[in-house]
Parts: sequence; C-alpha cells; structure tokens
Amino acid sequence: MAAGSLALTALVTVGFQDPENGGIYPPCLSAALGIACPLCGGLRGTHDLLQGDVASMLDHNALIPLYLAVLTALFIGWVWSRVQPIGPRAVRTVQILAIAVVVISVGFGVLRNFIPYLAPAAGA
Repeated sequence: MAAGSLALTALVTVGFQDPENGGIYPPCLSAALGIACPLCGGLRGTHDLLQGDVASMLDHNALIPLYLAVLTALFIGWVWSRVQPIGPRAVRTVQILAIAVVVISVGFGVLRNFIPYLAPAAGA
C-alpha cells in the first residue's frame, strides 16, 4: 500500500511538474559526468507520456515502453502471487526477464554514448 501511494505521488508530481523546466528534481549524476545512462530522459519522457505526447516520450527515451511493460508484468505477477503461490517456473521467468532488461539497457546505453550516428534513434 505504501509503495503504491509513493508511486502514485511520484507520477502526479512528474505529471504536473515538467522536468524540462527544472523544479524540484535533483541533478542527474550521469548527466553531470557527460554520460547518458539508459534511464536518461526517463522523467521528461514520463512527463510527456502523462501529457499524452507519445512522440516526445520516445524522443527522450526509447526504452520507456519496455520499462513500463516490465513494471506492469512484475506488478501483475506480484498480485497473482498473492492469490496463488508461485512455483519455480515463475521465479525463473522473472530471472530471465530481469537479465533481458539489463542486457537491453546496457546495449542501449552503449548505443547512446559510443555510436554517435545512431544516438538520435536512441533518444539521446
């Protein structure tokens, strides 16, 4: 309940307070170092998505749909585990999903930072 309330509060804050214009958001350490991490643009993209601007969301960070799909799947799995005990197959599925997201995120980070002519496609 507390995690859900915190997540909803964060979404409402991001929805109303545009990260593009500064505001209450802390500075990004990786941006200060000149590196675009796989999550860079996530706040701006989430704000754009909450405003209904999907094209701008994808421009800020093309992995936001993947992250949203994974978070949704994990939430559904968590709710399902409260209804019915999970077995080893479900645990293995979550492990594979986590490894896939990490591999994709690392590849995305490399694409954003080290292959300049492909960086615009990565939302850099």
